[in-house]
Amino acid sequence: MTVEVPRVAVMSLLVKKVYVIKRKQAMVKVFGYLGMSLVGLGALTGCMGGSTETDQADLSGAFVATDSTVGTIRIKLNESRMNVSETSGFLVSVRNQDGAPVERISVSCDTEAGLALLEPSLGRELTDSNGNMSGILGCERPGSFQMACRLPIGSNLRTFVDVVCEGDVPAGFSGFGGSAGGGGLNGGSGGVSVGDDGAPGGAGTEGIRITRISVYDQGEVSGGGTTSVDTASHICSSSDDATCVDDGETLFDSHVEFTILNDSNKAIRLTGFNFTVPSANGTGTATFDSKTIQFASSLEVPAFGGEESFYGLFLDVVANTSAGCGIGKRFPDSSSAIPINLGFRTITFTVYGTNELGEEIAVKGTTTLSFFDVDRC
Repeated sequence: MTVEVPRVAVMSLLVKKVYVIKRKQAMVKVFGYLGMSLVGLGALTGCMGGSTETDQADLSGAFVATDSTVGTIRIKLNESRMNVSETSGFLVSVRNQDGAPVERISVSCDTEAGLALLEPSLGRELTDSNGNMSGILGCERPGSFQMACRLPIGSNLRTFVDVVCEGDVPAGFSGFGGSAGGGGLNGGSGGVSVGDDGAPGGAGTEGIRITRISVYDQGEVSGGGTTSVDTASHICSSSDDATCVDDGETLFDSHVEFTILNDSNKAIRLTGFNFTVPSANGTGTATFDSKTIQFASSLEVPAFGGEESFYGLFLDVVANTSAGCGIGKRFPDSSSAIPINLGFRTITFTVYGTNELGEEIAVKGTTTLSFFDVDRC
């Protein structure tokens, strides 16, 4: 059944509606004649539905990002002043808005030219279970330099520290080649390799890399490591009757540890590593290329961000008639001992393995070490 509405009634309703709109100061303008159809009235009424008397939403429960809610990132330096060629450690701490540690978050660091970022070797590493990431800096030339560390894009957190490098450049020292930082402070370093399928590393091996190289020289195979390798044993006593047997410095085999990050979507298994040392005999340009050395620890790294550490033999103790007590070190299978004062060398390591598909893996990393007769009596 159709009900007819008198024309006068329609006009009366329209006049009242326009009056209400003006009272509420809504941003609606009514054009045309009052003699519009009843359909037009329904459309106009629908446009006004859902408004509030104050036109303001309640935002009391909304999250607002401020310095007090997004947490903190801090850098603690072991030494803020160093001599040129010296190295020192630092610690980056990440905390949430409640002050609790934030674990497994990526921290990227970089430095100005003149200050080398030796560890992490690619400038990027995940925090540990305590919300910390450790690293090593090296002074390459005199001056005052900055280091910056930041969290991933989105958190907008970055912090800076100053390091003073002083003194003369030692003879034969040419810097820490292959370091992650030293000139790219504006852009940062590190990053995730992304494969063609959109996942970090994809189905291939692009996302597999060395995040840390540590050398242990005093019989240990864990901890912070060192950048100074002791090349010779000597008598630790000044007594006239002191002997190497009773008073000789203890010399240990040196080991190297690699931390491997697997951002691909396939687990990987490592098979070994080798390394290259330039000017290994102390004179000329003779390069030492090691054989492939097997790891002494577990070998598998899980997919999708798995990170594991593996170590193997780097140097072994051998006879060296040039050393004070006739004991020195050599590179594995080398025909001669390392020169006692070989000096600074940048070592290139290559780690080998395969993934679940049988694809071969070869990832490289470098670290700079000093080879001297270190007094560890």
